[in-house]
Amino acid sequence: MGHGSKRGPPKASVKSTKAAPKPAIKTTKMAVKSLPVKKRKKVLAPSSQSLSFADRLVYLTGIPVDATEQEVTDLVSSFGKINNVILLPCSEEESEKGQGQKASVCMMKAEDARALSSASKLGIRDHAITASAAK
Repeated sequence: MGHGSKRGPPKASVKSTKAAPKPAIKTTKMAVKSLPVKKRKKVLAPSSQSLSFADRLVYLTGIPVDATEQEVTDLVSSFGKINNVILLPCSEEESEKGQGQKASVCMMKAEDARALSSASKLGIRDHAITASAAK
C-alpha cells in the first residue's frame, strides 16, 4: 500500500505539468511565425513604391460627378495592374462649370501608366475622360 500511494501523486503531477506548458509554447510559436511575415511586407512595399512612383502616377479629369471609384477602377484596369485609385470629388464651383471629378491612379508598372496617359479615347458613361502623366 505504501508503494501505491507513492506512484499515484507523481503521475498526476506529471500530467498536469505536461498540459500546462503546451498552450504557452503554441502561442509563442504563433507569435514568432506571424512577425516575420509582417516585416517582409513592410520592407518590400516601400522599396517597390519609391523607385518610380511619379512614373506610375496618372491624373484623370472630366469624370462624371456621380461616377464611383469602382467605375474608374474598371476603366483603368484594362491598362494593367493598379496599385491604387483615389477619386477626388469636385467642388461646387467645378460642378457648376461641368468639370466633374478628378482621380489619381497609381499603376504597378510605369509602362502601364504611360499607356493610360497616352490613351486617346477614355470614357465613363459617354463622358470623355482626360488622362495625363504626373510630372
